[in-house]
Amino acid sequence: MKKYIIILCAVGAMCACTRKATDKPADCIGTQYAHYFAMAEHDTTVNGTTWQYKELRIYNPWEEGQPVLQRYYLIREAETPVPADGVRLQVPLTRVATGSCTHIGYIDYLGATDAICGVTDKYLVYTPLRDEVPNLGDCMVPDVERFLSVQPQVVFMSAYSTNDAATTRLQKAGLTVVPVMEWLENDPLGRAEWMRFFGAFFCLEEHADSLFARTANEYNQLKTTIEQSGLAYSKSVLSGGSFRGTWYVPSGSTYMGRLFADAGARYAYAEDQTNGSVPLSIEQVLASFKDADVWVGAPAMTLHELEEMDSKHTWFKAFQDSTVYTFKARTTPTGGNDFWEAGVCEPDRILSDLISVLYPSVVGQSTPKYMIQLR
Repeated sequence: MKKYIIILCAVGAMCACTRKATDKPADCIGTQYAHYFAMAEHDTTVNGTTWQYKELRIYNPWEEGQPVLQRYYLIREAETPVPADGVRLQVPLTRVATGSCTHIGYIDYLGATDAICGVTDKYLVYTPLRDEVPNLGDCMVPDVERFLSVQPQVVFMSAYSTNDAATTRLQKAGLTVVPVMEWLENDPLGRAEWMRFFGAFFCLEEHADSLFARTANEYNQLKTTIEQSGLAYSKSVLSGGSFRGTWYVPSGSTYMGRLFADAGARYAYAEDQTNGSVPLSIEQVLASFKDADVWVGAPAMTLHELEEMDSKHTWFKAFQDSTVYTFKARTTPTGGNDFWEAGVCEPDRILSDLISVLYPSVVGQSTPKYMIQLR
């Protein structure tokens, strides 16, 4: 049963967001692509002394107008005065716990992994962590006593509602919880830009800015290359697989939908603005994707396994042509997958992977990093 739950969670994350993308809030400053956080530098002068601090805002996607859900004021010096309408944190942080493997991906990408003092669902983590980093239980039902035992300065948690149950439990225990909304970002670069958010907590802003600028530049260059190649939209793509009679595909407005468009893939649901994934019957999938050239994100490691899961998988041209790929090139035996960790920071590499299997002549003999072909 747990294996099926993990599959569903992966499908949901790949097809996120669960709400329609909106314009940025009017006061969302300091970000280029991300919608759900903002950052700003401030000076304040008290009795002739000027202090600097950084403000981080996290926006509430579940309320009209996306008001600020939480403010954090990051200070270097303990005496720095800050407004009273937010949480005061002295940085750099040296002990943090996290409830998502994605957060570990950001922290590791920035080179701050040694600050991690506890994680949930450790068996699902791809990034090597110190043996002494404990498992803090299930991310949806965190073990509060374990969290308290590791004494984190901050707990990074994915939030799924205004009054998220897991977040509330940890806060009631006296822990400082930072809700992270990266999974709601539809734009691949918007999701990657959260590395700048994490960088602020470790005083690695310049490093994070440099990494993100390189990622954005590479991503946009790839988009331009495919647009100018004359090949864009000449190949079609199918996504996902059948699960208990239902096939979930990403709408065109989701993270994966955006990647398909930017890779120049012809995609039957490109114009669909459904919030999140679209549940389809096998008949609907066959009508739209039977002759798709490439199948990506298949829920298996071999063609035989894919056939064993559902014999109807063999009805698709991509299966018959062996042009089926999965995002499981970098995994652990217990279920860790680097697609959800470093991959979130490297949408340019994922985009390159997609282009390499759709239009290999555009990127030469590039070997996919996150995708592997089923045999």
